[in-house]
Amino acid sequence: MVSLPKEVPEGEKIFSIIARNGTKFTVELAKANGTDQLDVQKSNMLLKSIIIEGNRNMISWRKSFFDFEHRETKRSGSEEINILPGFSSTVQIFDDKSYIVVDKSFRVLRTSTYLQTLSGKSQDVIKKEFQPCVLYNKITKRLEKIDEISFEMTPLSTFKRKDGSEISIKQYYTDKYTKIVTDDGQPILIQKKIEKDSEGKEVVKQPAYFVPEFMCPTGMTDAMRADNRLNQDMASIFHADPREKMRSLKEIATNMSNIVDMKNWRIDISTEPAKFSSFKLPQPSLIFKDNKIEPDEKRDWNRLLKNVSYINMKPLTKWTAFMTESSRDDFNKFEGQLSNYYRRIRVDYARPVIKIITGTQIEGLEDSTTGDDLVFAVTQPDSVYETIKKFCVNKHIPTQCI
Repeated sequence: MVSLPKEVPEGEKIFSIIARNGTKFTVELAKANGTDQLDVQKSNMLLKSIIIEGNRNMISWRKSFFDFEHRETKRSGSEEINILPGFSSTVQIFDDKSYIVVDKSFRVLRTSTYLQTLSGKSQDVIKKEFQPCVLYNKITKRLEKIDEISFEMTPLSTFKRKDGSEISIKQYYTDKYTKIVTDDGQPILIQKKIEKDSEGKEVVKQPAYFVPEFMCPTGMTDAMRADNRLNQDMASIFHADPREKMRSLKEIATNMSNIVDMKNWRIDISTEPAKFSSFKLPQPSLIFKDNKIEPDEKRDWNRLLKNVSYINMKPLTKWTAFMTESSRDDFNKFEGQLSNYYRRIRVDYARPVIKIITGTQIEGLEDSTTGDDLVFAVTQPDSVYETIKKFCVNKHIPTQCI
């Protein structure tokens, strides 16, 4: 996708552009009908770039945008967190018309640095606990996906620049950001770079390197999740009244429509939500193996689903669970509840084979899952789950991720 510094004259369909590296390209304009998936993909890319350029306080992550300027700060114990209000936005097609689908979202940033979270821990413990994560870069004000942590590298380690010269990570931060790295012995965080060539093949590029003292964790710690007062404060922020949520969404649409580049691209966004005709379906019947229940609107389905026999319920006697060591205790609690449930509904059940994952390495995937009824992935990052999912789809094995 290419954006130009000036508007292309009406009727001009073929023109040339020169990339930053000096390569000259000839571009032929083709009118988009706005209804196929390629148009939708390009529209989402354009929308994201316009929103980010239109508000430098916005932090983007995939199709979501978070406003750092209007953050709320909360405290839990000795730690502070910033709660960033935001929204997700995507272009979708309904009945051959383009719509922007918007929803409220939030992001939690911790004020401590990633280096502070490593303090007092041994390398073995850090390596054991590490799993790919999303961190906030305080310098660039961007969210970055981190794939690995390396103790073989430090800020004094060097890497090759595009011109072939070598520079230390510490010096790079000084030259580019005028930031001084204070701890020369800290490990380095690595973000893998994999791109596709013209033939669609994956090509591994030089990774990006990040210094822990300039990165902040996102999300909440276990101690924060157990903090009732913090949870109450966050619930009041996250769970807004429907009328307040609608007012907020209209405000988002208004702000988007007022971005200068929206007008330059001649994109008009209605500040009123679209309305669609819909039908209210009748209350369904619950059909079980030996009885049928007609619940009314006020009945609690959870109570109705207890102590009943299901139709053709499949036994779960051969399955594998992939997890990190830090997730084992939580999974054991879940597995105990699952075992009790199967016993209560009188269906055969057996404990799974547990496979511990370190970092992004998955070993023995084929050997351990042959003939499985289910493969379970516990709190795995997208890249790991995608690997598991792709393998299981080819082997026709159902997967579930929590």
